[in-house]
Amino acid sequence: MKPLILLMDEDQAFMERVASRLTRLAGQDYGISIQTQLVSQDSRDKSLRDQASLLLAPSSWKERPAFQACLKSAPVLYWDDPPALRFSGAPLLDQAIRERIKDKLGGLEADQGLARMGCQLAFSEAAGQALTAHLMAREMALGKRLIYLPIKPLYKISDPFRRGPEASLGDLLCLMASGNPPPARELGLWLYLHEKGYFTFRLPERADDLTACDLALLKDLVGLVKAYAASGSEPTVIWIDSQDLPLEKLSALAGLCDFVYVHVPQEESSAARLAKRELSLFLAQLPSSCAIYEASGKSGGLYIDRVRRLDHVAHL
Repeated sequence: MKPLILLMDEDQAFMERVASRLTRLAGQDYGISIQTQLVSQDSRDKSLRDQASLLLAPSSWKERPAFQACLKSAPVLYWDDPPALRFSGAPLLDQAIRERIKDKLGGLEADQGLARMGCQLAFSEAAGQALTAHLMAREMALGKRLIYLPIKPLYKISDPFRRGPEASLGDLLCLMASGNPPPARELGLWLYLHEKGYFTFRLPERADDLTACDLALLKDLVGLVKAYAASGSEPTVIWIDSQDLPLEKLSALAGLCDFVYVHVPQEESSAARLAKRELSLFLAQLPSSCAIYEASGKSGGLYIDRVRRLDHVAHL
């Protein structure tokens, strides 16, 4: 029996809108039901509360005696507590739900370990920027430590970043190429806390140093970063910003990842048809352990409005 999420709020229109969007994102992973009255003697409402794996309710209900009885049946997420799920959008809400019920979901969500690593394949700069912004904002909002690893032309990084003259990612790659990589547990000495709240590296001097790097060395690099993240006790997500990385290198790195985000072109053109073919070839090479998420949004916009998990290659 799949988990049941009970949405509770006095705003009927809000509940119906959220339930509709979450139902599309949930797929077969969990069910959604709504209840708009704080106290109801209706036997169906009481049954729903007893069956629910998670309740979502207004923060204003916390101190109401009538709501205290509901807390005995299931854990609660509050709409208005940080990160303000009421206004966060359905994809972030879906991820918050999955995080709270992961022990009931099975599969990758329940057995991800403390360190997870992902990358992206998008065929437009706008979609690539949107994917990166969506992923990073979501994971940090969920309280995860995030390590940002850009393997892309440096002039396409939108956030401000630091460069050398020492302890840069270029210096680290030189050490690794010479056969003297640092121990994984010491990699934190090469990271700094960015002003936006994630960890990242000081970047090399030349814009194409990372994309031109030997593939074997790049694989060693992402393996070292993953080992560092796994050596700690804090849940950590490593995001490889792989926008514009040659497909051969991206396929090899994606095979080391726990999840991949893709953006499928919606246009009908020669370029879009070629992109879809390359995407199918890319997905076919991924191991079954790698979760695939498809994101969609306006083709010219810098935001993602829907994310769904694919059953591997079957949908493309």
